[in-house]
Amino acid sequence: MSRTKINVDKEELINIIANLEKNRVFTNLSSLYEEVCKTGWAEKFNGKLTPSVVGLRVREFNIEPQTKPGKIGGGKGSKRKNKIVNFSKTFNYLKDNVPERYLARVKRASKGSIRAIIDLKCLDCTCYQNNEVKNCECVGCPLFPVRPFQSTSYKVEK
Repeated sequence: MSRTKINVDKEELINIIANLEKNRVFTNLSSLYEEVCKTGWAEKFNGKLTPSVVGLRVREFNIEPQTKPGKIGGGKGSKRKNKIVNFSKTFNYLKDNVPERYLARVKRASKGSIRAIIDLKCLDCTCYQNNEVKNCECVGCPLFPVRPFQSTSYKVEK
């Protein structure tokens, strides 16, 4: 069974998008495309017009909606950043107590960087000694496989 292309009139699609954007601000293109599918205009396609099809036609016709694309992956970074904000006391403490050369990592961690958080934990564990992290032999540590400054030649013996 082959797929049939859903023919959409370019001018009608431009008008629908312009009307929707005039009446409402959309957080991302997906929500705009979903609203296009809920319009009376979309009913003439008997339920075959999906947000994916609308997106394909928008790209095909080079239509540039006012709505900007959202973050890929559902904006997980912003959710993480919202959680991290709750730990401002922790990051303020780190800013005051971490050696100056690692302050950039503290700043990245306070913005939600998991990599920076892991780096800081490993450095904290080794009193901020890069070589100690690199030569770490704590294979039971859950951060061992992802620790910073790893030697590429390290092999765990069984």
